[in-house]
Amino acid sequence: MSNLSNLGSHSVPLNEGVPTGFPHTPNPPPTYGYHRQAQRQVRAAKVDGLMLGAFIILGGTCLMNLNGITAMAFETNRLMSLVILVSGLYLIYRTSGLWARALGSAGVWFIGFLFTYLAIGYAIEQDNQQLISHLNSIFIIFAGAVTAYHFAQRNATYKLFTILTILAVLGAYTVYLSPFLGDVYAKMQKLDRMAKQGRWMGFFANPNETGMATVLAFACTLTIWVYPSKVTRLKKYLPLIVVGLAIGSVLSFSRSAMITFAFIGVFVAIYSAGMGSRAIGTLLAGFFVFIAAYWFFTSGYKQYEWTSQQEKRIQSVERMLTLGEFSQKDTGGRFEGIKGGLHYWSKSPIFGHGLGMLHAMPYQYFGGLGCHNTHVMVLGEVGILGFSVYFLALVAYLVSTFKIENLPVRTFCLLFFFSAMATGMVGHTMLDARNFNLVFGIAFGLQSYYLSFQKSQRKFLQFQKHRHALS
Repeated sequence: MSNLSNLGSHSVPLNEGVPTGFPHTPNPPPTYGYHRQAQRQVRAAKVDGLMLGAFIILGGTCLMNLNGITAMAFETNRLMSLVILVSGLYLIYRTSGLWARALGSAGVWFIGFLFTYLAIGYAIEQDNQQLISHLNSIFIIFAGAVTAYHFAQRNATYKLFTILTILAVLGAYTVYLSPFLGDVYAKMQKLDRMAKQGRWMGFFANPNETGMATVLAFACTLTIWVYPSKVTRLKKYLPLIVVGLAIGSVLSFSRSAMITFAFIGVFVAIYSAGMGSRAIGTLLAGFFVFIAAYWFFTSGYKQYEWTSQQEKRIQSVERMLTLGEFSQKDTGGRFEGIKGGLHYWSKSPIFGHGLGMLHAMPYQYFGGLGCHNTHVMVLGEVGILGFSVYFLALVAYLVSTFKIENLPVRTFCLLFFFSAMATGMVGHTMLDARNFNLVFGIAFGLQSYYLSFQKSQRKFLQFQKHRHALS
C-alpha cells in the first residue's frame, strides 16, 4: 500500500462522490476501485483559513464589481484595485509551488495570447490605460488558477464552486439595489440616463454588463445543480436562485443577456438528456428558464405596465424569438458594429491597428463607436497574427474541457465557455472584465489539476496491471 500513498499532489478522488457517466464519455475502468481504496488511506489537507478569506475577498471584489461601484461612488479608481492586488498576491504567495503547472495547456495558451496581444497592440498604438488593464487581467487570471488548483488538491472543489456561485449570484442580485443607487448613477450622465430608462445596473457600469453577469451566475448555479443532493445543502435553494437570476436578467433589459440566459438553459436541457435521474434537476431548470423566457417575451409582458423604453426593448426580443428578425433597431446596432470593425480591420489585416483602437473607431466605421465585439476587436487591433493565437487558445480550452471526466468540472468549464463567448459577441470589454478574468483563471486551474490527476491515475492503473501480470 505504500506505493498507493506515493501519488503526491494527486491524492484526491477524481469525482468527489460524483459518477462520471456523461453523454459520449466512457465510465472509468473497473480497477478504479483500487484507487478509491487508496483514498481512504490518504488524508486530504484542508484549505488554509487565511487563504480562504483572501479568495473570498478577491472573488467578492471581482464578481460584485466593487472596483467599479467604488469608482462611481467615491471617484477613487484605485481603491479596490489595491484590494485585488493584496489579496491576489497573498493567494499567489501561498501557492507559489504551483506557478509552473496551475494554468495547464489552455491557460498557457490564453496567457500567451494576452502577452501577444499586448506586445503587438502596444507596439503599434501606445495605450497605457489598456496596457495596465490587460496586465491586471493576467494577474487576476493567474491568481484564480493557482487558487483553484490548490482547492482541487485538497478535495475542496465543491467548496470552491459553492463560494464562486454565492459570490456570482450576489453580484448579479445587486441589480435589485439599482433604485437605491440613483445618486451614484447621477454622477455619470450616461448611467443616469440609462437608469431613468428603467435599465437596472446594480454594481456594474452598464445594463449589458449586469445582464451578462447574471448569465455567468446562472452558469455557476447549474454547476452546483449537477452535484448529487447528498453532497450539497445549497441545492435545495437553487430553484429560488434561478428564478431570481431570470428576473434579474429581465430587469437589466439587456437583450443579449435575456437571449443568452434562455439558450444556456435550453443547451443544458438537451445536453443533460442522457444523464439519467441524476440530471433531473438540471433538466427541469433549463426547461423552466426557456418556457418562462418564451412566455414572458411573447405574451407575459403585456400583463404589466412598462415605460416606453422598456417595452421597446421587450418587443425587440419578441420579434427575435418569434419572427427571427435581427434588424439594427432590434440588436442595438451590434451587426453594424461588427461590419464596421471588420471593414476597419481590412485596412491593416496582418498586424491590426493597435491597442484600444476598436474601442472607439474612426467616425466612418460605425459612427466612431466601438465595435462591441471582443472577437472582432482582437482581430482589428492585432490582426491575423494575434487572432490566430487567440483562436488556438480557445481551441485548447475546449479540448481540455472535453478531456475532463469529472462531471461538475466539465459542466462548469463548458457553461462558462458559452457564457464568455456570448459576452464577447456583444461587448468589447470581456478581456478586462474582472469577473470573467477570475472565472477564466478558476477554469484553467481546475482543468490543469483534473487532467494531471487523470494522467497520474492512468499511470497508476498501468502499474497495477503490470504488477498483477508479474505476480
